Amino acid sequence: MKEEFTEIQCEYGQADIYIAGNSDLAKHYCSEYCLSGLCVSVFECEYVYTGGQEKGVKVTMINYARFPTDQEDITEKAKDLGEFLCRKLHQSSFSVMSPCGSFFLSRRDD
Repeated sequence: MKEEFTEIQCEYGQADIYIAGNSDLAKHYCSEYCLSGLCVSVFECEYVYTGGQEKGVKVTMINYARFPTDQEDITEKAKDLGEFLCRKLHQSSFSVMSPCGSFFLSRRDD
């Protein structure tokens, strides 16, 4: 390892997935999903809404300068990971927020 740091810069890119469910399971399933070559951050959180509250996670995906991509690709990958987590965590919906927009994805009948 050398003493000097090398700086690599890329365009800003980020997408956040918001989903309810067990945080330990969410971390496990993110690890499983990321085996295909991805890195995410998982933050435990609590959702408070009209009529209740529940625990969940916020999963953050960034444009990693070592392997840069564009914002649309980050957003689509976040939606794909969100669908994977939604099924694995037995949830009916999740949200993705990125500079491309705020997306609500649902498997609900209504």
